[in-house]
Order: sequence, then C-alpha cells, then structure tokens
Amino acid sequence: MQLVEFVSLGGTIGWILVTMNVVGFALMIRKWLEIRRFQRDLRPALPAQIEARVAGSAARGTQLLEIARTEVVQSCAPLERGLAAIQTIATIAPLTGLLGTVVGIFNAFQIVSERGLDDPALFAGGIKLALVTTVIGLVVAIPHVVAYNAFATVIDAEQNALENKVLLALGEREAPRA
Repeated sequence: MQLVEFVSLGGTIGWILVTMNVVGFALMIRKWLEIRRFQRDLRPALPAQIEARVAGSAARGTQLLEIARTEVVQSCAPLERGLAAIQTIATIAPLTGLLGTVVGIFNAFQIVSERGLDDPALFAGGIKLALVTTVIGLVVAIPHVVAYNAFATVIDAEQNALENKVLLALGEREAPRA
C-alpha cells in the first residue's frame, strides 16, 4: 500500500495530520538552522556585548547580576520563537488522531444501525478510518515531541552557558583587587 493511499484511508483528518506534519517539519528545520547560526555566529560575541551593556549600568551587587540575567534572557529569546508551534503540533496531533478514531467508530456504528451486520465490509471501513487516523496522529506527534524536547534542552544549555560566562566576567570585574 502506498503512503498516499494509506493517508487517504484516514480521510480529511488524515490529510489534516499530514499538513500539520509538513508544517511542523518546516518549523523544526528552521529552528535547527537558527540554533546552529546562534552557536556559530552569535554565541562567541554575546558575552562581551552583554557585559558591555551591563557595565554601563550604575547598579552594583545583586542588582547588577539581575540586570545581567535579564540581558541574557533577552539575548536568547529569539531562540524560543517557534518552539510553541512545534509543541502545539506534538500535543494536538494525537488528539486529532483520536478525533479520527471517534469519527471512524461513530461511522461504523452508524452503518450497523442503518444496515445491520449483513455486510461486515461496511463496518470495517469505519474501523479502518479509526485505526489509520490513530496511527497517523502518533506518527506525527512522536518526532515533534522529541524535537521540542531536544530544542528546549539545547536552548536552556545555551542560555545557562551564556549566563555563566557573563556572571563570571562580571564577578571578576566586581571583585576587589588585592
């Protein structure tokens, strides 16, 4: 059975799930490229840029550290963009598959109530829709969950590393000289 044939068995819900998958993979590729660009081009210069912005502040001590942390969060904020969409697809894909399951079972029992069990093939069509949409929903959701978690972990690590570099540099600058 061809992939298009299989998805067609899921009807409209199957095609909605495929569309969600295509959009999600485009978002994942874009996010991966953004993270790579950040790591290659932006990360090396950011600690010095943040330190320079914070150093211009009249704040000292914990207030200075809070300003530095805020600067780090703002510098890493663009990496967070798009993650919510990936997470949303990961969340709603299995629910959409479940909707297809319910519609398929409903259709199967509708046929039984109208025509009886004389033709089991008619009943099986509804069950087939139910199973196909469940499978597609899970196939869409699983890579999106994995990608979301991987991206969130990398972004957190980048932010923590940047914060540590900036705070270390500020701590060295603020420490009294002997």
